[in-house]
Amino acid sequence: MSPSVLVTGSLARAGRRAARRPGDLVVWVGSGRPPGPAEFAAIDVRVARGALGPRLRRALRSALAPHQGPAPPPPARRLVAGSRRALARRAGEAAGALVVVRVTARNARHLAALVGAARDAGCAAVQLVWDGRSPPPELAEAGVFAALEAARAAPGRAPVVLTPSGRATAALGLALAARGGGPR
Repeated sequence: MSPSVLVTGSLARAGRRAARRPGDLVVWVGSGRPPGPAEFAAIDVRVARGALGPRLRRALRSALAPHQGPAPPPPARRLVAGSRRALARRAGEAAGALVVVRVTARNARHLAALVGAARDAGCAAVQLVWDGRSPPPELAEAGVFAALEAARAAPGRAPVVLTPSGRATAALGLALAARGGGPR
């Protein structure tokens, strides 16, 4: 069963939705941090009584196992756009593609405009790539947050995700599945 709903916001609402459609969730159950990059929701099980923790983890995994399914893949076509000018030259290729934008010191001030142009061109999704270190946060943070906030203000358009590497993530696949998978 592939996910078709992306749950955000209230935990109570997420719980009700999970009860109705448990296949809509991508979850890791364990103790401590999830292995590798956190591309899914995590249930961190910590119990004061040592013997109860492993039993509870096994019970949660068993309960969720029948509903396990892969996240939908991101779009097959990728377009790397480093500037507004480069995106304008290749606007025709952006329609239906995953537009990957690496955050640089030069384009950080213009990320909101760059993301807006990609969404206007009909892309399926925009993936901002920034590891939080290069360029330094004092140069990039304002632009990254402005782009994400502008994207959040227009939820009916192509989803925008921020990732530390250029790899497509499960979160991107879920965001695409939640909106039907194609450009709008």
